[in-house]
Amino acid sequence: MKRTLVIYYSFSNGNTKKIASELQKALDADIAEIETVVPYL
Repeated sequence: MKRTLVIYYSFSNGNTKKIASELQKALDADIAEIETVVPYL
């Protein structure tokens, strides 16, 4: 069985995270966040 993975990167206020979460729920998918090694200033 194939699974779907939603991968997202959110730089600031979290809108991307909210949209990614909605996609994850709608698709019954797994979710992962890309994090920077060195934070932006």
